[in-house]
Amino acid sequence: MTDFHVDVDAPVRLGYRETTWLENLESWTQGLDFSAAGDPGREAVAGVEAAARKFAAFFEEAMLPTGVVHGSPGPWNVLVDGNRISALVAMDSAHRDYLALDVAHIVSQWGTVADDGRLKGYDPRLVRGIVRGYCSVRPLSRAEQEALAMAVPLRYGIEWLRIWELVGQGKTPFTWAEYLAAFRALELIESEEWHGLIADAADRSSAQPVEADARGGKHAE
Repeated sequence: MTDFHVDVDAPVRLGYRETTWLENLESWTQGLDFSAAGDPGREAVAGVEAAARKFAAFFEEAMLPTGVVHGSPGPWNVLVDGNRISALVAMDSAHRDYLALDVAHIVSQWGTVADDGRLKGYDPRLVRGIVRGYCSVRPLSRAEQEALAMAVPLRYGIEWLRIWELVGQGKTPFTWAEYLAAFRALELIESEEWHGLIADAADRSSAQPVEADARGGKHAE
């Protein structure tokens, strides 16, 4: 991913431009059934919308590097050879955007671990490894670090929002209480500890050797 970002400096015209995940938020919050989720569900959705407004306001003012991003660098689009990531495939979602948003996608997908086999939570070691690995090739500016710290929990919240109907239909292993608890990740946006984790990992990247592995991160020893 970092090599992909570093190699693209000049403007590139792409034939396909996927609507970004944030622009889809309104459609995902329309017509939600709150009969089972109740007030906690309304609070969870309101939290996502508030986080999205803060995120958008930040991007109105921030000056961030742009370029061609992959758009969907999840586990389903990565090839692994042994214990190393060998290729990033499926370029149909590629488009020009803030590079930090691609990094946020990686952290949100690869920086979590299963909790009791059901819910997920961020693993600081994985997050540090991913950010350090990326920054060892392409350093993140202070503004990008701030953007990343906000984008990761917001994207995480939106991904959970997308399965709302499936939870209501009983097609997931989650109870409503378990499902809504996942939206607490949005609290990281205001967490000094979380912002510090991202900044520290980015700042220390040049001093910490990293090694890519098949779990999707780069682990600093």
